Amino acid sequence: MKKEIDPVEQAVYETAHDYPGGARALAERMGLRPGTFNNKCDPAMTGHTVNLSEVRQMMRMTGDHRILLAVARELGYACVRVGDYSNVSDMELLNAWADWDAERGETVQAIRNALHDHAISEGEIERIRKEMYDDFQKELELLARLEGLKE
Repeated sequence: MKKEIDPVEQAVYETAHDYPGGARALAERMGLRPGTFNNKCDPAMTGHTVNLSEVRQMMRMTGDHRILLAVARELGYACVRVGDYSNVSDMELLNAWADWDAERGETVQAIRNALHDHAISEGEIERIRKEMYDDFQKELELLARLEGLKE
């Protein structure tokens, strides 16, 4: 049986390897040894892990916050980017609404797929949970943008 990879560890791995130039380029930018950093980001290397300072630095340098989102999801929270939405354009508002609606569609599809065989697996619940959290995040971002319009 294949061991499931922890979603937070997977997020660390993907953040490092999706960076332009990969984990090696990110390590060099962070001032770390590429081999050591690569081992720390590899879920299969159980004796090596990134520390909190490195995780924060990774997110700041990459602009990729999937690690934060994975931790929040694991602990039952959803994250919302806090931005200055005081001068929201019609197009930005429309895009935020469309993003939220697209996320809702993904949530509905995950539920539909799970119910197809009249039984829901743990993996399907996790997929639904992820989609719902993503949905909540987009919905709350839309709310923040709408609040930016209030006089």
